[in-house]
Amino acid sequence: MIRNITRFNFDSFLSRGWQRVGAAFRSAMLMLLVTVLVTTPVPASAALPDPVLDWIGIMNEAVIAGGTTPLVSTRVVALVSASVFDAVNGIEPRFQALHVKPNAPSRASQRAAAIQAAYVILLHLYPAQSGTLAAQRDASLKALASTERAFFIDAGIAWGQTVADAIWTWRMTDGIAPAPPPFPGVLGIEGTSAALGAWRPTPRVTRPEPGRSLPQ
Repeated sequence: MIRNITRFNFDSFLSRGWQRVGAAFRSAMLMLLVTVLVTTPVPASAALPDPVLDWIGIMNEAVIAGGTTPLVSTRVVALVSASVFDAVNGIEPRFQALHVKPNAPSRASQRAAAIQAAYVILLHLYPAQSGTLAAQRDASLKALASTERAFFIDAGIAWGQTVADAIWTWRMTDGIAPAPPPFPGVLGIEGTSAALGAWRPTPRVTRPEPGRSLPQ
């Protein structure tokens, strides 16, 4: 595993809040960090697909298939990125956790944890794609069986599930969950600590017309 990574204040990197324009960039950086955490040098003949990169691609496909708007897509990327990061980092901590404190079973598979964490979040977001997502998850996990013991894969799956459930529950308080109308977001709590991290609809762009729901 790559060990020598330039250290930086990751907490400061995230402290500006999920609601700002840089959410997609921060999420991309999270995915890059997780890729570094998961990737282990192996002989070319035994090389494994990188599950983080694979599931970035699967996430992109789900977003497109779901007809997700660009604004909502940034939230999808943030949810998947945070879940995968805390799942992988929680097994071999190298950075401060975003939300879920490291508490993974000993020697749990980081790859399996990343796969399960991404799968669970995408399943929540795109239940209509459950068949496709389940098949992709099964294929990803099957690829691990040739190089990782079943016990450690199962432990990684369980930990990835735990992390994804915690991230999902946490972000359901960000203001996007209530069905519009009304769609208040941070209205009424502007300028307070409660507004930090709350989802903010863009006026005249994401505000639904009466009787219509927000596009997903």
